[in-house]
Amino acid sequence: MFKETGQARTVWLPAIVPALLSALLLASCGGGGGGSAPPVRQFGVTEPQIKNAGGGSVVPGPGSGLLVSQLEPAGGLPAPLVGDSASVGVDEVTFQVDYTSTLSITLNGDSLATVSQVDLLDSAGTVIFSVNANNIQAQVQLAPGTYVLRLTAAAGASEVMSAMLWFGGASSLTSPTDLQRLQTGNCTSCNLQGANLSAVNLQGVNLTGADLRGAILVQVAGGLKLNGSDVMTILLGSSNVKGADLTGSNLAGANLSGAYLSGSGQSPARLGGVDMSSTLATDLLLPRADLHGTNLSSADLSRSVLTGASLRGANLTKAVMVNTDLSGADLSGANLLGANFSGANLSGAIWNDQRVCASPSMGACL
Repeated sequence: MFKETGQARTVWLPAIVPALLSALLLASCGGGGGGSAPPVRQFGVTEPQIKNAGGGSVVPGPGSGLLVSQLEPAGGLPAPLVGDSASVGVDEVTFQVDYTSTLSITLNGDSLATVSQVDLLDSAGTVIFSVNANNIQAQVQLAPGTYVLRLTAAAGASEVMSAMLWFGGASSLTSPTDLQRLQTGNCTSCNLQGANLSAVNLQGVNLTGADLRGAILVQVAGGLKLNGSDVMTILLGSSNVKGADLTGSNLAGANLSGAYLSGSGQSPARLGGVDMSSTLATDLLLPRADLHGTNLSSADLSRSVLTGASLRGANLTKAVMVNTDLSGADLSGANLLGANFSGANLSGAIWNDQRVCASPSMGACL
């Protein structure tokens, strides 16, 4: 759950959406007002973590305030397969308001290609307003309380869309000194936790052992603007959002857990040939990513989404792919010696011996 701590706020839903919602993540959302504990920022929070935590809470831990929601097409499979926040084709985000606030939402043509409707509900499930093609803008004053923002996939949507919701301004956990080092091309063991790197060229950068937990690595035209007043930003896949390009970079031993690398469907992340050996890369969204020839030996990609990704010739020796979604992925010629695919979805994947895995195939290529 998220907690509001500000005054009048505005939300827009184009490709890059500044939303002035002044919400902070709480380790637990019990109560509000003067007697409540100070808010604790989170990073890399995913739908399963919120759902599995129960009681309206999320996994504790300091960070930048990043929630990544996977909005799947109606009639498709849930995304993620385990822990989808609402129902197929619908995602919901709960937040708490401590002070009287104004919330307005506007949809444009770009966002309507992704979502057909955005609803705001109160804690009892009563719809306060709905925004859609027939009513593209709505505004309401919110009294203190708990609310739900519901996103419904557009009827023409054909693939999973990653919706990034950033609560708060720039992360205070990122080292300013290390951000400067990043510009030199050598940032070994850098602390880039929760960093906004949307306007940074990372091709060929040495990030060995770097801490990139919860960092934004997607490429955003003009950069993703984050500041203390625009404390809720919604980022929907579009032509303005490209997947991270880490071609030629060295990420050996880096911690990418919960980082945001996926862009729109037409511009997936590019990590071909990258050294990601021993990398902690759990809960990543990398649909249709280019990972051909990548060194993923001993890397942990548990719970990550690699649907339709190219892993041709990749080194997955002793890699951990527990509960990873690899449906439709291409693993032809990959080295899978000692890899752990427990609970992984391999339906329709091309195995390293060129077999096409049956549907369903869970934990093994059938």
